[in-house]
Amino acid sequence: MSSKLLPELTSPLKQFKSGFESHEIVCKLKMTLVTKHNDSPACVKPESIPKLIERKWIVFEQSPKNFSEQIREQTDGPPGAGILGNEHVHASILVKIFGDTFDFSVPEYQIKSPWIHFEGEDGTTIHKHATGVNLGYLFDTLGMVVDSRLCYNLNNERSFCTNHDHTLRFFINDNQNSNVQDYEIKDGDRILISYAATSPEDIESQLAELNSQKIVTEFAVSYGN
Repeated sequence: MSSKLLPELTSPLKQFKSGFESHEIVCKLKMTLVTKHNDSPACVKPESIPKLIERKWIVFEQSPKNFSEQIREQTDGPPGAGILGNEHVHASILVKIFGDTFDFSVPEYQIKSPWIHFEGEDGTTIHKHATGVNLGYLFDTLGMVVDSRLCYNLNNERSFCTNHDHTLRFFINDNQNSNVQDYEIKDGDRILISYAATSPEDIESQLAELNSQKIVTEFAVSYGN
């Protein structure tokens, strides 16, 4: 145990060189302490952890499972999910409400969870970093609900439910589905959520738009300081 009272909020490496043990190092708010491949401490953004694991920039002082549980506790991660970073798959999504595209590229929908998210100011590619994480959890992190009553609840403010005048439809890889809440995306999936009194021609147009979207697979990693 270090004789110092508290580490100052300098860089993790400076704290370490000042005599603090690795477990005593303090990170800035919303940063997570990890151990780099060279055994030095670092503070990183939780959303960067899956990519850092893939690139072997992080080593595990504990087992990967225990480390994943620690990150789950810090980020309120999904119960029953696999080890964080045990996969990295991408899917394209398009949400149409009365013909308008819902924009997930704005800051309030970017990287709400390291387990599954949108990132890089892109609003069409879903990034999933562990097995056992479904689309329902993604929408939960965004403050939205898509449920089996064929309702799309937007930020607890507006609900778009199937009724006599309008229909909510889900499509995965051009095939209509009754619900996407429990669906776990596979690499290259394309998901359409459409709400309105749409004709078959409208749906075909929206599916064509979805299928033309680029699936973005790589962004820069935020290492923090």
